[in-house]
Amino acid sequence: MTASFSRFASPGTEELSTLTNLLNTIRQPPRRVRLFQLQCWSNTNKVPDSTYALVHLINEVDIWREDISKIDADVSKSGGRVVVVSNDGYTRCGIYCAAAACLEQVRHRKEVDVFQAVKTLRKSRTELVASPTEYKNCYDVVLHYVLHYCSQRQTRNDAMLE
Repeated sequence: MTASFSRFASPGTEELSTLTNLLNTIRQPPRRVRLFQLQCWSNTNKVPDSTYALVHLINEVDIWREDISKIDADVSKSGGRVVVVSNDGYTRCGIYCAAAACLEQVRHRKEVDVFQAVKTLRKSRTELVASPTEYKNCYDVVLHYVLHYCSQRQTRNDAMLE
């Protein structure tokens, strides 16, 4: 006996499949998963207690994505995926995603447009980066990154040239 069911299809279509066929399409090689957690962000604050910690977290996630893409060809093709979770579903997600997008702009373009990064995020989820405090925090994170991380990289590059 074969179980059948309706697949996710548009209303009115009766696309049927067997459970075996579904399981065959779902079976994929296991994915490597790593959980990162920012612990210095109290539940009462809208923004992290430390810009250093958020910048460090974003860098650690980026390093992990680079490392895993060297090992896993599927991840390399897709660029890796990051799932961001927040207790309310948006506050911390918005700050992390906006800050990560801004730091990526700095690294790749040597410039940043915080307004555009937030605007792009808010096209999908309007509640992301909703307050001026959250918005300012994105600027603070970029400033911290530029002052501390970019100057360190420049110093290393200068030392290598000598």
